[in-house]
Amino acid sequence: MHKFLKTECVDGTKLQDYSDSYCGSLMTTNWKISEEKYNNYQTYDAEALANYKTLYQKWKNYGEGTGDTTFDGPGNDCLGIGRALYCAYSFPYCEDGQDKPGVCDFLCDLWKYRCPDEDEEYDKLCANKRGKNCADGQILQMGQQFKIYLIILLAYLILPE
Repeated sequence: MHKFLKTECVDGTKLQDYSDSYCGSLMTTNWKISEEKYNNYQTYDAEALANYKTLYQKWKNYGEGTGDTTFDGPGNDCLGIGRALYCAYSFPYCEDGQDKPGVCDFLCDLWKYRCPDEDEEYDKLCANKRGKNCADGQILQMGQQFKIYLIILLAYLILPE
């Protein structure tokens, strides 16, 4: 484990070096985390994973995971966004060596759209949502990759041979 001499922000992608990191693969280069979070990543990974497991149990017991078409709980889409949001919440964005709590607002908007019945979780996780300098995760990069793909596809369809 790396220890830093002064309080600083660490490139979140460094967590990708640890194969046991639950959130490491979601980190992006513009997602900075505090050295405290980095040095104790296992604690914060465990927090994110525990939150996800709770959501998974709701999905399995009351949600779309029951196989019942009249489910009364989280759907597959909610489960899909859960990991990104829980990791963003557990690893807040770092600025000037300090944690700046706040998940990116677009991630909160996705949660609200995909998990409309999870108001309590939304209120907890998105209380300090931010428009920039926020914890985001790979979902942002995937969105950007999709936009590039879409532009290339449109150019291919529109341009003459």
